[in-house]
Amino acid sequence: MQNNGNNGNNAQYWQWQQQQQQQQQQQQQPQGYAQRPPQGYALPQPAQGYAQPHAPQGYGQQQQGYGQPPPAPQQRPQSHSQSPPHRQAVATTRSSPGFTVLPQEPYASPSHTTTTPALDQRPIIFRDVNTGRGVRARDMLNGAFQNLENASLTLPLPAEIRSKITIRFHPRGYKSFSKPKYIRETDAAPITYSRMAQRIAEVVNEFIDLPETKETTDLPPDAVRLGGPGGVGIDNLFIECLLHKSRGSFQPEITIYSV
Repeated sequence: MQNNGNNGNNAQYWQWQQQQQQQQQQQQQPQGYAQRPPQGYALPQPAQGYAQPHAPQGYGQQQQGYGQPPPAPQQRPQSHSQSPPHRQAVATTRSSPGFTVLPQEPYASPSHTTTTPALDQRPIIFRDVNTGRGVRARDMLNGAFQNLENASLTLPLPAEIRSKITIRFHPRGYKSFSKPKYIRETDAAPITYSRMAQRIAEVVNEFIDLPETKETTDLPPDAVRLGGPGGVGIDNLFIECLLHKSRGSFQPEITIYSV
């Protein structure tokens, strides 16, 4: 009987010890901890279309491109534009309503002058302050410079260009024409824009008054008749700019105004 009592006490003791261990395990579990269900018990699954609480949008769906390598970064296309060839002369004026560029044969220097970098002269621009275009050749010829922009400023000429230059004028369909002109004062300073514009007008006007200019009749279709009956006179010509062609040669760009 004593052994049976001891056995009962032992059983109660072990049962009490298991209860203590279970309580300790429950106290150690974090709040909200879901206990593992007994083996063979399946947790209920949410119904189709049921959104689980606190689930982020798109949770459980495979994101686009997930598991695939990212696309290679696209390189920005590089510009392949090149600067214009050295000393390439380009027209600075385009035709606009009422104005047409007078076709000319560009002067080609027999000697190569690009060995002197200082001679890489930009076009010398002549502008009317009221219209923003070229200046009327007749006004420049008569010394009416009141509308010429920068009329009293000196020309931006490099020191390598001496006191005299050659102005070359070669309208298409005609023989080439040229005249030497002084472009420096007695103190070697360059002349002003107004005096240069006047010298250009003198060359153009002299070319128009030439007998051979007036007598030329066999012109190509893209040529413009200058002077004489039915020809364009100095009153309808405008000086746009002066292009540097060689060490001492310049060629003016002229436009024609017609109503």
